[in-house]
Amino acid sequence: MSSRAATVLLAARHPEAFYEVRSRLETAGVRVHAAPSTREALERMREEAPDLVVLDRDLEPVTTSALVLAMRTYTPTPDIILVSEEVPSDPETFVKTLGLLQIALKPVDEAALFESILDRFKELSVSLTLPQREAPLVLCVDDDSLQLSALTRVLSQHGYRVFTCETASGALEALSEVRPDVAILDIMMPGTGGLDLLEKIRSRSGGRVPVVLLTALNSASSHQAARARGASRYLTKPCPNKELVAAVESVLAEAER
Repeated sequence: MSSRAATVLLAARHPEAFYEVRSRLETAGVRVHAAPSTREALERMREEAPDLVVLDRDLEPVTTSALVLAMRTYTPTPDIILVSEEVPSDPETFVKTLGLLQIALKPVDEAALFESILDRFKELSVSLTLPQREAPLVLCVDDDSLQLSALTRVLSQHGYRVFTCETASGALEALSEVRPDVAILDIMMPGTGGLDLLEKIRSRSGGRVPVVLLTALNSASSHQAARARGASRYLTKPCPNKELVAAVESVLAEAER
């Protein structure tokens, strides 16, 4: 059996759409890299040959067939699962001609896709090495850099890893690679506000990432709006460090149940 950890390349314009399968693979000990463009996908393959590629057809403008054939020129040749919205007229010939492992139709059954990947790794005797459990990662989003520094200091002192963003757009962009266990968001930010960001994080994570709102707003209407959008906790500034850490600990404990 190979001692090298199993690796999957997720080549999709919207890798967050595969949140569940990626989460399951990483829990099983598989390393997953995301590439939201053709260029990045091929660069990833040059840097580290993956055992398997999940290729979404939305990765064009390069035609799918050409991209698949280009990927198959790498050594060792990876298995490729093509994700598509439609079935080719002759799927068996299409799969055989391009050397695909299989075609997965949208909307993707992520549980079935996960099982297909694991089954293939078992056939190849690729090792699944469970990673050491890392400290929970907290995503902090606030347009106040001093507030972010304070959050980083407090959370780091209590053993958490911290990733900060000063804009909602920056946080959403980072979600393709950064996988937080919990998010702490300000409400009042330029551009996309905290409530809209809350909804998007909850949607992209399938509801798996709890969100704590930390804001100067303290009205009944803002509390009600936060609950309606799916906030796990609502804290008002200035918030005692002890209360902040307790909120993070409690939502993480709830998420594990």
